[in-house]
Amino acid sequence: MRLVRLITTIAIATSALFTVPLVAQLVPSAIPSWNPRILLLYVGESSDPQCKLFQDICRSSELAEMRVIFRPQPRNDYYDTFVREYGLARSSTWALAVVEPGITVSYRCLLQGTELPLVSDIQNALDRGGIKSVTRLLRDFLKTHPDNIDVRAQLLQVLREVAENATQHSMGLKTETALSEQQQARDFYSGTALFDTTSFKDKMLESEQDASIWGPYAQVLDAIFNSGDWQMLHPGWVLNHTPLEICSPTMIQIYTRHLPKIEAYLVENPHDARYWLLYGWMVSITKHSSVRSLFDRILPTPWNDLNSSWPNPEVLSLLVAEERARENWGYIAEMLMSNWPVRRQVILNYTAFSPSEESAKATSNRLLDSAWQNHVKPLIESLIKSNRAPDAETVILDMAKNSTYGNIQRLAAGLALNLGRQDLQYKWLALETPEKNKVDMDAFLARLFPTPPAPRIVVTNLEESANQQINKILRDSRLAVWGLSPVRLNQNTELPVFVRQLLPDTPVQIGGTKPNQKMPELVRRFARWPVDETFWGLFYDNTMLADGSGLPTVEKLVTELELARVQTFANALRHHISQYPSNFTAKERLLRELKRIAELKVKEKFGEAAGVDFTLMLTEEEDRDIWGEFALLYVQTFPFFMEHGRPVADLYEFENNGWTSNYFMHSEIMKDLAREFLPRAKACIERRPTAKFLWYAWAALSDLNGKMQFKDLRESLAPLPLHNHTDIPGVDVMRGLVQRCWIRSDWQGIIDVVEWYWEIMQERGQFHQHGWQVYLSPLLEAYLHLDKSREANELISVWSYTPAWPHIKQSAVDLAKKCGKENLGERWERL
Repeated sequence: MRLVRLITTIAIATSALFTVPLVAQLVPSAIPSWNPRILLLYVGESSDPQCKLFQDICRSSELAEMRVIFRPQPRNDYYDTFVREYGLARSSTWALAVVEPGITVSYRCLLQGTELPLVSDIQNALDRGGIKSVTRLLRDFLKTHPDNIDVRAQLLQVLREVAENATQHSMGLKTETALSEQQQARDFYSGTALFDTTSFKDKMLESEQDASIWGPYAQVLDAIFNSGDWQMLHPGWVLNHTPLEICSPTMIQIYTRHLPKIEAYLVENPHDARYWLLYGWMVSITKHSSVRSLFDRILPTPWNDLNSSWPNPEVLSLLVAEERARENWGYIAEMLMSNWPVRRQVILNYTAFSPSEESAKATSNRLLDSAWQNHVKPLIESLIKSNRAPDAETVILDMAKNSTYGNIQRLAAGLALNLGRQDLQYKWLALETPEKNKVDMDAFLARLFPTPPAPRIVVTNLEESANQQINKILRDSRLAVWGLSPVRLNQNTELPVFVRQLLPDTPVQIGGTKPNQKMPELVRRFARWPVDETFWGLFYDNTMLADGSGLPTVEKLVTELELARVQTFANALRHHISQYPSNFTAKERLLRELKRIAELKVKEKFGEAAGVDFTLMLTEEEDRDIWGEFALLYVQTFPFFMEHGRPVADLYEFENNGWTSNYFMHSEIMKDLAREFLPRAKACIERRPTAKFLWYAWAALSDLNGKMQFKDLRESLAPLPLHNHTDIPGVDVMRGLVQRCWIRSDWQGIIDVVEWYWEIMQERGQFHQHGWQVYLSPLLEAYLHLDKSREANELISVWSYTPAWPHIKQSAVDLAKKCGKENLGERWERL
């Protein structure tokens, strides 16, 4: 029995279970996983001339496909451990080894020696050792599971690495790893294209070479584009690779053929930054298409999030790069200047809040450099070249309002000089800038009431006892359609850092908690309210629509919003969808907004029992009113979401997307939909088991159709060749499922979700407090509620031998007593 064997092992050698083997610490890739890791170990320093020869061996196409990892190992204090773990001879200067997964990591030496090995020697040793290449593993899996998106994506990644490696070697290219995402952002507007291909100019593979090197990758990629599955892939290679496809006529042809699909997608989903990066990548390689032409075809989706303003930085970078190459400075100036009000808000929100004066200065310099390179420099350059110097001065003065950007005049003057405008250099150095940290009411209001505009209610001097009352007012479903957000300005509320920087005579407090009374004073001065009286104001687009003493009523706020004709976010989206019915992004945003409003109405109806008590059901009329429109849109979007959808970042969170809700349980409409869509969701997970958002959508539907069948679903999935056991469905998904089950007192559901993971934790000796709190404590509670005392005792027996036991002992004892198992609690207390 695994448990008995494990407890015995712990008792004999507790420390061995909690210490990762030394070699595993030195070799990061040696942590147990589903597939073995192949290592070519060189005994010596990485600076040794011979070390590069071993590196070149690993970079050969044959070994790149096997994913052989090169590791130098000096003859230092750890060398004896390497000799022991790998079974090396002291005379050996290199070794080919395999790190294999299991309860403990095992190491197998396949080949070693003193002379430089041949690639064929290593290949033969791997064959004798029964080690398949990664591509062979993946292709073998796809023979029986051809629709698995995750494995096809992994195969693409491996084939790409092999093709890139072979291209560099065959053409003698010396390429650097592509800039990180942050570094790319810094260079957004500065080059001739988002991805620089000038270093590969006039370098092209011969047709036979090209077919051999890029053919396998092109074949798989072409099939994914033709099937439509490309929309489910994350184009992450554009962030950490170089555009070597420009050397491949085959890849240029593939990208040219499929570029219109990317363009059509972006017209319908213009805010997807990842696919704008992919579009820039493909345009940089093919030299086809016009970014401006595509941009002119797009009507941006209505958005209520400042960070999703249009055009986004990725779009601007492509537009500016293209128009810079044409020296169309007027267009660049107009585009960037029209975008400046939003960029200005973002830049002015950059704030240094470091714990020391020295690091604060370094942070300020870094923020200034980022703002200058990313936004201000290209804007001022285009304004100078298009003879719009007064606008450039506006930008300089805007920046100078924040003390963090004290060098902005010098930078702008230097740029003017470099562009041959010495007159502007002298003028800008002599500009009279605003007093540092002086109140800028426009900037203050812009940050308090963001763009795009959204209604806000501001309350000053709000008594603590009235907090619940204002919360109740704002949760009223009659106001919910506007998404009214509160801003509470109490005398005892410390200001956010970004506001403090705008206030006069107010030093930035690092981690301080002292109250600051300036913020209420600013708003009071703007609105002309009494000093020490509770007052409210309804603001929209930097305008006060109404105000009054005390607290407003729901009826008053609704009346004022209607009189001002403030459009709801949902109505803006409905109008956009009527014009662009294929815009998936707009539909997803509307679905999320309808869900938010529906959930508020359900909470009004059922109070604290909402989302918990399955017996509470809406009437047919209530159900139609609350969930009717949502359900119609759900039917339109959910199939696409499951079968062609992309994992938008905020969809990783269970509650932050339109397809999942804890409140579906009260709706017969949603229960009917669950019976229809649950089998399709299961089928999609089988194709894409690592997609978290699919698991969340499945979980939201599964308990509407009876008991959640997590265990059955997980056991039906084929093990993926390159994944750990715990990768599917992933700890984040499990955490969400455990929480859902716990809220509903679904104890058997918790056991189904956690028990298999607990077995893996035991195999790996992973006993830590976090794992206890998130997974094992709910599992123990489930055992106790279902009178599974034997399982509960076995779980505690294992934990009692771990270093974590003193920290979790009391919580286990308290849990036993809470569940009416005092005898167990007393027994565990003695352990």
